[in-house]
Amino acid sequence: MSKEARHANDTEAAVETPTEGRADQALRVPMMRPLSDPTSIENLSLEYNEEIRDRIMTEARATELPEDLAFLVEYYDDVIGDRTEFLTRWLFYLFEELELSCVPAEHAETACEIKTIMTMYDTLLDDLSEKHDDLETFWEIAKAVLPRSEPDWDRDDLNQEYLDVGEKVWKTIDRKLKQAPRYEEFEEQFHFDMRQAVNAMDYSRVALRNPGLSNLTEAWHHSPHNMMMYGFVDVDVMFSPEFDRRDLRPLREVVDELQHMWRIGNWVITWERELEEHDYTAGIVIAARQRGLIDEEIIDELEAGETTAAEIADRIDETQIEESFVADWDRRRQRARLRADEFDSIDLDAYVDGMEFLMQNHLATRGHR
Repeated sequence: MSKEARHANDTEAAVETPTEGRADQALRVPMMRPLSDPTSIENLSLEYNEEIRDRIMTEARATELPEDLAFLVEYYDDVIGDRTEFLTRWLFYLFEELELSCVPAEHAETACEIKTIMTMYDTLLDDLSEKHDDLETFWEIAKAVLPRSEPDWDRDDLNQEYLDVGEKVWKTIDRKLKQAPRYEEFEEQFHFDMRQAVNAMDYSRVALRNPGLSNLTEAWHHSPHNMMMYGFVDVDVMFSPEFDRRDLRPLREVVDELQHMWRIGNWVITWERELEEHDYTAGIVIAARQRGLIDEEIIDELEAGETTAAEIADRIDETQIEESFVADWDRRRQRARLRADEFDSIDLDAYVDGMEFLMQNHLATRGHR
């Protein structure tokens, strides 16, 4: 059975309970379908088929990168080689569509380039944490976003390849951001938001070693920040002279919904691969563990080679948990669109359209990242 044809029956276990907001916000949220009602990807009203998949892949592969970004990709692959050039081309291609409408044309490419380089910084740290278990190098590179800290890029007792690439990546981000018309105005919140991404990666590492932390409450609290959408929005507003600061508060509230949507889409296409890699921090897997579908005995059997990730995935598929996450994605999309009229300087509907394009891209690139 294809993944898209699976159905869910455990929404309560997999969906985050909304937190209280302002009283006036409650009036804008209509009755949604019950939380127990699952949704398949086919029911998201997204235009998606093999032709669209092939077009996305072709256009992403053909995307031309700006000079500085192209240099960093080549340098990254030469020195470390953990990630493919395709991932960077795809992300730059994505950010051309997922950008706040207030970014003027003369700054659009630079903003897209910075956001793509930010994902390289994120990938460096993520790989150091999960692939190499190198916390010393991880935290040295992370100092770039920590308060009153500065990385020592020349430390010879750490992974010099990662330090070398990390220095070039971060200094390129910093140099280009300082060209933004409103850099100083939004610099503090940018570094704050980047620290949340670092914290999300550290949470994933700690949760992998301490199963008690692998619960949906903490996963929803920490893990979405690894998508860095707050940081991406910070970049966009830095390069937007006409952005109205009065839009910032509601924008950040909506970004929480959109960042969760990104996290869900990423989980939907990667949880099976991560299970094969003995990474149990995806929300879909955590939900299965909380339901008792996966226990420590099964994890031990997988680690010992006595069962396979595919067998465990089949067990999860039968419970239809994945579609409950898809239903959550849909609810968040609806809630975001309901707030479109609140903004004077941005077209929120266009940005949510970009999130739909992102979900199409998630589906198209399944198995390629």
